[in-house]
Parts: sequence; structure tokens; C-alpha cells
Amino acid sequence: MTDRPKHTNRLSNETSPYLLQHQHNPVDWYPWGPEAFEKAKKEDKPIFLSVGYSTCRWCHVMERESFEDETVAKVMNDVCVNIKVDREVLPDIDRIYMMFVQATTGHGGWPMSVFLTPDLKPFFGGTYFPPGALVSILEQIDDKWHNSRSSVLESASKLHSLLSDQLSAPSAPESPIDVKTCVEDGLKAFRRRFDRVHGGFGGAPKFPTAPIFSFLHTKGFLEGDDGHDVEKPIGMAGFTLTKISRGGIHDHVGNGFHRYSVDAKWHVPHFEKMLYDQAQLTLAFLRQYTITSDTLYLDNVFDILEYSARDLYSPSHKAFYAAEDAESLPTPTSTKKEEGAFWVWTAAEIDNILGAGRPSAVFRFHYSVSPDGNVDPSHDPHGELKGKNILMERGSIEDSHRECVMEHPGLTLRDVEEILREGRQKLREVRDRERPRPHRDEKIVAAWNGMMGRALAWAARVVGERGVDEGNAARWYEMATDLVSFIERDMVLSDGRLRRVYGSDVEGVVDDYAQIISFLLALYQVRFEPKYLQLAVDLQAKQDALFWDQEGGGYFTSSSVGMQSGTKIMRLKDDQDGAEPSANSTALHNLITLDAIMHATSPEHLGLKTPTSGSFDFVEEYDKRATRLLSSFASMLEGHPTAVPDMLSSVLLRDRGIKAVILAGSSGIEEFVKAARGGRWEADVVYMKETVGTEDKVTGRVCYAGTCGLKQQTPGDLRQEIESAGSC
Repeated sequence: MTDRPKHTNRLSNETSPYLLQHQHNPVDWYPWGPEAFEKAKKEDKPIFLSVGYSTCRWCHVMERESFEDETVAKVMNDVCVNIKVDREVLPDIDRIYMMFVQATTGHGGWPMSVFLTPDLKPFFGGTYFPPGALVSILEQIDDKWHNSRSSVLESASKLHSLLSDQLSAPSAPESPIDVKTCVEDGLKAFRRRFDRVHGGFGGAPKFPTAPIFSFLHTKGFLEGDDGHDVEKPIGMAGFTLTKISRGGIHDHVGNGFHRYSVDAKWHVPHFEKMLYDQAQLTLAFLRQYTITSDTLYLDNVFDILEYSARDLYSPSHKAFYAAEDAESLPTPTSTKKEEGAFWVWTAAEIDNILGAGRPSAVFRFHYSVSPDGNVDPSHDPHGELKGKNILMERGSIEDSHRECVMEHPGLTLRDVEEILREGRQKLREVRDRERPRPHRDEKIVAAWNGMMGRALAWAARVVGERGVDEGNAARWYEMATDLVSFIERDMVLSDGRLRRVYGSDVEGVVDDYAQIISFLLALYQVRFEPKYLQLAVDLQAKQDALFWDQEGGGYFTSSSVGMQSGTKIMRLKDDQDGAEPSANSTALHNLITLDAIMHATSPEHLGLKTPTSGSFDFVEEYDKRATRLLSSFASMLEGHPTAVPDMLSSVLLRDRGIKAVILAGSSGIEEFVKAARGGRWEADVVYMKETVGTEDKVTGRVCYAGTCGLKQQTPGDLRQEIESAGSC
């Protein structure tokens, strides 16, 4: 019989996996909401806000050290009203207070720890605090709250005013952005930061920041870069993706990619696996493949989607879970979790699994396995990886063959490939059978599912059109269409707004809308089903109504509901592309795509209906919003272009112009497009299909810069027309 927990707090009523992890803390936790705010006012206490997420390594550490400690919890309960927030459920709350922490300390991260007045204004904050430091801070807060209250309130008001003034500063005048200068300044900066030894941009820690690949691919594609020169955009992207693929950040045994690398070589990862990373890296590898035709990149597309469909997919919901944790129990009988325990190996384990002799020797050589472990102690502060190996490829399989054949005469390249394939399979079987899996965060986040849906749609199109794997192409397309059905059925509130997370009534933020619209537009490009374009148009209208800044342009992160109810102290605009692209960057690409579609032909010919949100001018609306959005972000684009690489790629596309291909015909459209498009990624081309008034024979015509060409009768002629549009 299992012992009942000693403590159970009100977080037991929540649905967030992160909040549920804290339901048995002795801390008197509250979720974010009016009940906690009223308690703080009634009892005249400050608020302690703790923000994290369920797969956050240091969030677990702080819980074990502080929030599970009876003494620390008593001080917390005596001094404060304690609120726990899942940053992935309430990203707008996280961003507000992260902005404060970064402004006052110079850095940020999770867990985030912030002290607020009862009216939610921050006055002190940081990230991880060990138990002694946390108790000391609480005692000082208590003293100041009771003995120097006026100075605390004055400081909180000044900080709030300062941050609000910065956010409400007038946007740049509506003058054209110097696109060429922005783009070249951004490229020069990335080139300066480019690591020509290990790939990536800058030093450790290194994140596979996918928005950078978006910019490099767009820039390289438009200038005809073939990827052979590592100093050019496609070359920089390819070199980095190759290093990431071969690094320890890649789970070579179980597929997929970890969150980031703590070192410059991509060797020692922070072992979390995030859905949004899998989605964005799928697209990055896919674009690199279509530009260079190097199958290394296609192999990684299959690798990521195999992992995502196997370990992050919910067959019952037909949607994707959020993440897997960085730490787990080393063995079924262990009582303490360790970071990386599920993924690391000793040399002896590998010898035992693969058998002594040539297979183990070749495998260990290729994956840099050392008898004493291959992790630099400076990257293992807790000694959890001592004597362990994180698999990392030394180089290509050809490189390993050249080295190993000297020790093993007669060894062929095919032998090496088979040894590595069988070795990975055997290690995975042992791992799955004998090691406890890390915690999986089974939260279904709208925006991240939008990202993965987009990746599935693009992969289905490219792989299907190239005839590489028609079976997987069909499966991925079906998963994408199933995901749309899930979103329509389970991710929409009664008033038509999106949910942020499945099973919760928390309203979606602008990221959720932008990413799902992007997914729908990509899905429409596969088989041109009007339903998906209609959903994208309707959702864009909803996004505009809820989040558009009428005064300054651009999109706020959250709707005005929180401001009206008093649960938020300000509305932010996400203005940087980090681990994920900002919603404004994604929205800009959506707007220019929709604008290109609507300028090429009438909505009626595409089978579209006007959104139900009132008067709407398809032709004018999208371009007007794109112009104002760019005006709002002009100072960022011109002063700090590397902060918004994904937006920069859309700026470049808008300046160059989108080529709109109008398809017509009653049957045979897909084969015609397959022959014409051929599985290419074309940054500046969007396809659409007219649904009424079309003849039997399939044709295609190209519209560019306000002019539509003649109907082309063959895929070859259409291809030639696409490539010549806009050229001198």
C-alpha cells in the first residue's frame, strides 16, 4: 500500500504537468489568478512568483532543495503568498516578469523567482536561488515590507513605469526600411560570429537557433548559393547543421535532438528534448537538402520525424506532446534522478552489448567512446557524467572507414555502415528495456503543434514529390490533416478563440495563432484543399481582432482580456527571434504569403468566403498590416538585425516579391505540380488552385510584381516561367 503524501496543496486541481509536480510541496502554492491576488491584498503580503516548466533541470533542483524543505516552506508561507506558473501555459506572464529580471540583473532563465506587490508589480527577482540564499532573501523582503514599505512600493512603481514607457515608445515613422543594408548588416554579423571549426554562431552554450537557418536559407536561395562555399549563407548553414547532426546534441541511438549544448563543440547537451526544436530542425534540414541534394540532411529529417512520431505523439489525440525531461533514474531501483542518465554509456556497457572485437571497436571509434568517459569535467559540475560517454561522431562514415580499416584489414565501407546501424539498434533495445524513461511532459501546446504540423506538411510534400519515400510522405500528410482535425475539435474555445493548451481554458497567445496559420498555409500547398486556406484566412482575421496594435502596429503577445481583468500589468510585443521565432516574425511571413495569394486571383476562384469578422478587403488588408508591422519593428531591423533573423528573411522576401503560381484544371493537378515543382523548397514561390471556372486541361500561370503571365500547358514550360519571372 502506498503511503499518502504528507502534503497536498491546491495545485492538485491543476492540469499543467509542471504545477502537478509541486502539488505535494509543503509550500502553500496558488496558481496564477484572482484567488492568490485577493489573498495577498487581504493579508497584506508580497507575492513570491516562481516560474518554470516540467522538463526544466534547475527547476527540479530548486524544488528538491527548497520547495520540498519544511523549514524553507514555512518561511515562504509566513512571508509571502506563493504562486507557481508554468511558463509554457502562460508565456505572456513569463515574458512580462522575465523582462523585469533581465533588466535588473542582466540575465534571465528558469526557474525564475520574482517578488511582486499585491498589485502584481515586481520589485526584486532572479533565477535559481539555493535554499540558504532564498531564506535570507525572504527575511530581507519581510523586513523591508514591514519597515520600509514606501521604498519598496516606490521602487516597484518606478520600474513598472520605466518598462511601460519603453514599451509604449513611438514606433519608427512609416518610411521604407533600407532592406539591403539590414540584410547585409545581418549577414556580416553572422559571418563574424560564425565558428569555422565547430559550426554555429558564437561560443558556448550553443543553441540550434533555427531562425538563423531561416535567414541563411532564404538569403542563399535568392542569390543562387549552392552550398559549396562555407563563407556563404547556405555553406554556413550546412556546415553548422552537419556539426549538429554529428554532435552529442543529437541522440544517435534514439533519434531527435536535445535542447542545446553546454560546450562549443555540440558535444555535451542539456538533455531536454523539446517539440519546437524537433519541428524547426526538421524544416532546417529539409531546406538544406532541397538546396544541396545531400542525403545527410534528408536522413536527419527522417530521424527527427521518427522520434517525434514514436515518442512525442499521442495516437489518441493525434497531436504532439511538449517535451521529454533532461534527467531520469539511472536504474529501476535508483532513488535519485540524474541528468543524461537515459542517454549516456560506459565503454564497458557498449562492449558488453555489441560484443568484444571488431563491431565494438568500430562503433566506439566512430562515436568517440573512451574507456574513462569522454565528458570534460568542466562540463559536468555535479559529476553525474564521470566515466560516461555521450555519443558523438568523429566525422563521416567514410572517415571512420579509412581509420578503422588499418586496424581491421578487409573492413568495407558497407561493413562500417552495418556495424553502426546494428550497434545503434542494439543500444536502443537495451536502453528501452532496462532504463527508466525520462518524464514526458504530456502538455499539448497549440503553437508547438502548429510548428510540427508545418514540418510534417513540408516533409510530406518534398519527400512525396521527389519520390523518395511515398509511404512516409502519405503518413506524414495524414498526421498533419489529423492534427488540423484535433485543433478544430479540441483547441477552440466556445467564442472561437484558440486554447493555449489542450484540456485548459487558458486562451491562446499570438504565437498559437501565427504558428497554426503558418501550418495551414503549408498544408494547403501540398494538395490545395480549400478548407485549409479558408481556416488560415479565418484564423488570421481572429488574430488581427485579438492582438493587433491599432496605434503602433504589430501584434501584442496577449489579448486585452488580462488587462481588463487585472491579471496582467502590461501587454508586450515579442520582438526577438530566439529558440523560437517571434510571433511577429511568423505573422509577417503569413501576411506576405496571404497577400501574394489574394493579389493573384479572386478569393471566389479559390473557393474562399470572407471572414465573418465584418468588412474585409482581401487585397488591401494583408499588405497594409505587413507595412505597419515592419514600421513597428524598423528600429530593431535596422539597429539589431541579428536579433530578428526570421523576420529579416520575410523582409527580404517581401522586398524581392513573391511569385504566385495559379493552377487550374479539373484533374491531374497534383501530378502536374509534382513534375513542375519537383520537391523543391522555393522561398519566393507560393502555389494556389482555382476551384471554379476552370477547364479540363491542367495549366499554370505565374503572377509577379502585379502582372500575370500566359497559361502554361506543360510542367516544363511552367518551371521555365517560374525561374524567369523577375529576372533581367
